[in-house]
Amino acid sequence: MSKTAAIFTIGANLDDSEDMLYFLRRLSHEVDRLIVVTGHKGTSETLTRRLDPIGSARIEVIGFNGAIHSVFGGYQSGLAHLGEAAHAHDALIMTGNHAIGLIDPEEGALRRLALGVGGVWAPYWTNPQLEPRLLSRPGFDRAPSPDLLILGKDALGHAGLLAELARLQPARDFWDEYNQCTLPLAKYLDQNGIPLEFPFESAELETVSPALFEIDTIIRPGATVMPRALLFLDPLLHDLNAIKLRDALDRLEGINPDLYTLVTRFCLRQLPARDFCAITDQYEVLPSQAAQPDKAGWAFGTVAVFIHAFYAEMMPEFWVRICHLPCKAHLFISTATDEDLTAIESFLDGQGWPAGLRTVRKVQVNRGRDMSSLFITFRDIALSGEFEVALRLHSKRTPQVSRRVGESFKEHLFDNLVESPGYVSNLLDQFEAHPDVGLVIPPVVHIGFATLGHSWHNNRRPLQELARDMGIKLQLDPFTPVTAYGTMFWFRIPALARMFEWNWLWDDYNREPFHIDGGLAHVQERLIGLCVQDAGYRTVSVMSTRQAARNYAKLEYKLQMLAGHMPTGNVLMQRDHLRRTSLGLKHRLRLRLERVYGRVLQRFPGVHGVLRPTARLVRKLLS
Repeated sequence: MSKTAAIFTIGANLDDSEDMLYFLRRLSHEVDRLIVVTGHKGTSETLTRRLDPIGSARIEVIGFNGAIHSVFGGYQSGLAHLGEAAHAHDALIMTGNHAIGLIDPEEGALRRLALGVGGVWAPYWTNPQLEPRLLSRPGFDRAPSPDLLILGKDALGHAGLLAELARLQPARDFWDEYNQCTLPLAKYLDQNGIPLEFPFESAELETVSPALFEIDTIIRPGATVMPRALLFLDPLLHDLNAIKLRDALDRLEGINPDLYTLVTRFCLRQLPARDFCAITDQYEVLPSQAAQPDKAGWAFGTVAVFIHAFYAEMMPEFWVRICHLPCKAHLFISTATDEDLTAIESFLDGQGWPAGLRTVRKVQVNRGRDMSSLFITFRDIALSGEFEVALRLHSKRTPQVSRRVGESFKEHLFDNLVESPGYVSNLLDQFEAHPDVGLVIPPVVHIGFATLGHSWHNNRRPLQELARDMGIKLQLDPFTPVTAYGTMFWFRIPALARMFEWNWLWDDYNREPFHIDGGLAHVQERLIGLCVQDAGYRTVSVMSTRQAARNYAKLEYKLQMLAGHMPTGNVLMQRDHLRRTSLGLKHRLRLRLERVYGRVLQRFPGVHGVLRPTARLVRKLLS
């Protein structure tokens, strides 16, 4: 009877993420003996508890036994634990939490693959002939990736292979370990005639590291693993190397939806939202014509439409957008006075909107504007469980800017959320097809507004304190958080459950008219995206074709103008130049004064009008 074993190494960081546990569970069904190498105390009990029910494998948890906590250090420890018994196996699989797998959902597929390997098998390779950092070129062009190695029966029977693996010199640094382990192993295999097998032909992959730069090709039926390091690669490197991670994840979703969900949740927990959206292209340009023109119902049922009509005279404008809804909808409308409530009811009666599909309420206190009217006034509706998908609109006015700029902002919100019936139909298809979509927003507004790179304002510190109180432990974006600027958005109600469950109080909001940055309403605006991310849902930015063209034209002009003033066109070097510039005394002084100014306004919002002229003068002097 054939015997298989596996060594699974858990590297320097203890990773008990669900996707790693999924990998171990799957692996335990493919082998007879599973050795987990870890340097973390208590891992044995954790794995024993969390991997129940386990497969047929005998699981053994061991330490690194003095070896360096790295990929090859773990492999050496596992091989030392196996000792001479390694030769008795028909196949040995070596992998770990540095990889994500198993991609192929079919049970038994990896075992069949392993038993069919004669020499050494790897899921992909690196090409040392294309590696610019190497000073000399080896005599081979494919070095096996250690993300997953299968030693077949012939390789295990080779007199010197296991001894060669024991002689390698692991290192904590990836590049050092590549030079001291990956390349020497490839050289040994080449010189000793041990067959090296891959699921790809040489001509199929073109780059120095296909697993990073051609991941969309790597992910296909029959694939085994993908590299975890790709998820932590700088977004600018994704750009410079034209990596198609979105295509790879879309393919993964089609091949193995369970693993796709776990990988996405891992990214949402580990990466700042802006990085995740950038590397996975969380943007959609939706056409005005519906993909399914005759479709009138979606699996999630009736849509809840929450509208704050502080300016009741805007109801005709709302009505235009309500008529763009191709689905059954229940209107939940809030306003500030009894007179406006009566006017709204009369308007809806005049339009023939059924009384059973609307609820109009007056807010208890005129504080918090569109934030409190959603998260307090309609808290009971959101938590009732009756609705899954919802739309948030309000009577948007932006008095701090010119009327034209304010109208442009409102068009940016309305057109990207409810442009036409066909457009909304396509948007609802996104919710139906992808259960992990929790928030759908227009992209960050930048026409007429200086938001790019500067949208925290005075809200970062109070948000950090509030997030800590709410138990949210995520990395914050350094400059421009991903959220619903203008606070109009589509959302899946469970994705924002934390916002509705939290005990907001009317007195927590600034009194009118002291609606300032750093106040709760503005903090909540930036908290929306963070709560969705913490709940394990994706945020997707959507644009109509007209708005996409307009925004891209302005954005490209601004970017090329800024880049043109840089000493180089390389974006990494541009970033380094800007970082050096930001170390200047004047820049640091301005940041310090802005923080002090923000804290004063948070504590004494009434002095905003008095201090604003002085603040503008200081800002001008420092600029």
